[in-house]
Amino acid sequence: MIVAMLAGFFAANYPDGLEKVAKILGFEKKAAIPPAVFIDYQLPMFPYPVLSSILAGVIGIIIIVFIFKSISNARHIGEFIRKLMKLGNP
Repeated sequence: MIVAMLAGFFAANYPDGLEKVAKILGFEKKAAIPPAVFIDYQLPMFPYPVLSSILAGVIGIIIIVFIFKSISNARHIGEFIRKLMKLGNP
């Protein structure tokens, strides 16, 4: 988790792949910016840039872990329901 937070902080200083390609192809200024919570790997409502970047990394990691746990739990619940259905239909 610490490595991911620090990597996000250092990566924020450079354009990501999509930004770089848009700049090379010349349509960087034409692209519409969709509403986002983590603009440039930071929380806009948080006044300290370094802490904002670290907090955005922590929140991002928590969201990803929650998504994967939810998918895993749903799969296990599905298996449990299938086993119950097999018991009810001999």
